[in-house]
Amino acid sequence: MKKITVTLLFLTGGIVMAIPPHPQKLEFPELQFSLPNPDDITYTIDKNVSLLIAEDHSLPLVHLSLIFRGGSYLDPEGKTGLATLTAKVMRTGGTKKLTPEEFDEKADFLAANISTSVDSSSFRAYLNCLSSVFDECLELFFKMLKEPRFDKERLKIEKTKMIEELKQRNDHPQSILWREWNWLVYGKSHPEARQTTKAEIESITQNDLFEFWKKITPENGVIAVVGDIDASKIKEKIAKMISDWPNSGNVKWPPEEKTKHLSKPGIYVIEKEIPQTAVAAGHRTFKMENWLDKSNFAITVMNEILGGGFNSRLFTRIRSDEGLAYAVRSIFRHSVYWPGTFIAFFQSKNETAAYATKLLIEELEKMRTDNVTSKELKAAKQGIIDRFPQRFETLKAAIWVFAEDKFIGRPFSFWKNYRNYIEEVTADAVKKAANDFIHPEKSVIVMVGKWSEIDKWAKDKNIDLRQFGPITHLPLRDPLTLEPVKQ
Repeated sequence: MKKITVTLLFLTGGIVMAIPPHPQKLEFPELQFSLPNPDDITYTIDKNVSLLIAEDHSLPLVHLSLIFRGGSYLDPEGKTGLATLTAKVMRTGGTKKLTPEEFDEKADFLAANISTSVDSSSFRAYLNCLSSVFDECLELFFKMLKEPRFDKERLKIEKTKMIEELKQRNDHPQSILWREWNWLVYGKSHPEARQTTKAEIESITQNDLFEFWKKITPENGVIAVVGDIDASKIKEKIAKMISDWPNSGNVKWPPEEKTKHLSKPGIYVIEKEIPQTAVAAGHRTFKMENWLDKSNFAITVMNEILGGGFNSRLFTRIRSDEGLAYAVRSIFRHSVYWPGTFIAFFQSKNETAAYATKLLIEELEKMRTDNVTSKELKAAKQGIIDRFPQRFETLKAAIWVFAEDKFIGRPFSFWKNYRNYIEEVTADAVKKAANDFIHPEKSVIVMVGKWSEIDKWAKDKNIDLRQFGPITHLPLRDPLTLEPVKQ
């Protein structure tokens, strides 16, 4: 048989290049990427609101995002869920002059997407629309914010929907896992851990919504607008909408922990008849007070090596080498209001959950004691740097990042020098970060699964889970009352 050799060529910029024999041998020019400076597009308007405006005429669309102080940390005792309901019914409940039906009809006619949400420390609202009707949509959007009706029937509907959602919160092991883990680590009354009940939702009235709405004020808030707009005109329009805001703020700021909760390390088990056990292990870390502290970048690189991706130690050991879990990750959740958390988590068969937990703790210890290799360090830093532009791949994405920065006080120099800071991280800095911020002996380990199978296989493999702390069995809770379910 005659041997035929085929050479494939492709054209790039008029240059003919041979395709290499293997994808790993592909070579690309270095990516040139620079960030826009948010100072060039940021203005301060009435009530000390930071207004970010960026023109993008590629499509006839406008996107507006608003971040104000006023999250669920303001929920009164006994009315957990009030912030969430306020945000929901502000959007669905009409305005002073428009019934809910009229508001929805007008938004639909304008093809405007208007939404609201809250998290533990902020109230947020969004508007997406065509640039040709932006003025009308902007007026409708701010009428919703400044003149909400909080229609009683819509409130009733939203309360019913929330209660239906509560009924399902034991359906998924992850829901149980994070509820119990957050309670154990933060404490039940912490803004990051509070859970509502059917009784609390039913107790919330229309007047409660109006009272909470009064706490939502634009002072020191952030508004970002990007799209097919004239920047010179937008500033005046937004400033006018803000100037006559009906509420002014005596909002307690910043959010704070009312009590210092001391978590108790150990293993906490919630029994659930499922084939796989969900596991989370971790502890509190530190309050983010200096974004430019070099240790922050060492933490990022360290976590990339530990559990940040497909090439991480946790993923390689628990999934690739042992085949015990489909996915395993570790993350640092930072906060500027209170100490954040470090968490590692996975799901594994009941029979292998104890072994996978043992391996996870071993890898946490090794991260503290073993030096990272030059190959690990190079790959981690390269991966972080290569992914960096994705945060800013569109002008809209970049503006949203800068808006968040304004709200939480993260300086632009954090991003401007980010890649350099990552590149400067050394193996010694990674090891120090692991020793400073990962503490297996302080870990709260929560397991949601069938304990009889977990324990049997642990004993068969001579794995003593008590080496990681005392084992405490927690009750499965009624999804509506959060009271222990009677066995």
